[in-house]
Amino acid sequence: RTLAEADALTTIVEPLAGQLQTLHGAGRVSTIEHGFDPDTVSGDAEPVTREFTITYTGGWDVGGREPRMTLEVLGILLHAGALDRDLVRVRFYGPAEQWVQDQIDEAGLTDVVTQYGRVPQSEAFARQRESQVLLIPKSELPLEGMISSKFYEYLAARRPMLALGGHPDIVDEKLRETRAGVACESREAAAAALRAYYDEYAASGVVTCCSDLTAVMRYSQREMARQFAELLERASV
Repeated sequence: RTLAEADALTTIVEPLAGQLQTLHGAGRVSTIEHGFDPDTVSGDAEPVTREFTITYTGGWDVGGREPRMTLEVLGILLHAGALDRDLVRVRFYGPAEQWVQDQIDEAGLTDVVTQYGRVPQSEAFARQRESQVLLIPKSELPLEGMISSKFYEYLAARRPMLALGGHPDIVDEKLRETRAGVACESREAAAAALRAYYDEYAASGVVTCCSDLTAVMRYSQREMARQFAELLERASV
C-alpha cells in the first residue's frame, strides 16, 4: 500500500525492478544501482603485495557463502605444485568464524589462509587495492538478482576479481561487462583461472588489472546521483 502511492520507485538491480513492475507498472519503476565513491578510484594506488595475495573482505553464511570451494581448489593446486606455498597468502577480513577456521584447518591450509577479523573500512579498502586477486565467494543459494555492495568496492579497487561457486547470476554479467575478472562455477574452471592468475604473477610479479575504466565508472556514485536527479526532474513534472 505504501509503494502504490509513490510517484516513482527505484531498486538496485533489474530482476528486482521486474518484480516491482509486475505489482506497480513499468512506468514508475527505475533501476539505479549501488556504486562506489569515485574518489577511491582517483586516489593514489596502493603498491601490490610481493606475495600472491588473494583477499576477501566480507562475511560468511553457513550453507550459503562459504570458503570451502576456495580452500579445496587451493589445496589441489598446492598439492600438485602448481602454486608455491611460500608465496601464496589468502586473507579474510570480516567477522572471524570458528566454523570457517575449522574448514581452513581441515583443508590443511592454516599456514596459507588467515582470518584477520573486522577492520576499519579504510583498511579494508587498502587491503583490496594492494591484493593480487580479490575473491568473491558466491552463495550456493539461488538468490536471483542479488549483488553485494562489496562488488562495487572491488570495482573501485581496480584489482582482478575471481568469483567462485554459486549459480550464473548478475555478478557474472557485470564481470563480463567491466572485464574486471572471471566467474567460475566448477572447481575445474576455478583451478584453471587461479592457475592463470598465478602464472602471470610468477612471470611478472603482478596480476594485471584489465578492467574497462569507462564501464567501471558507470557504477560510480556520481553516476548514481545523475540518475536520481533525472528521476526527480521527471517525477516533479
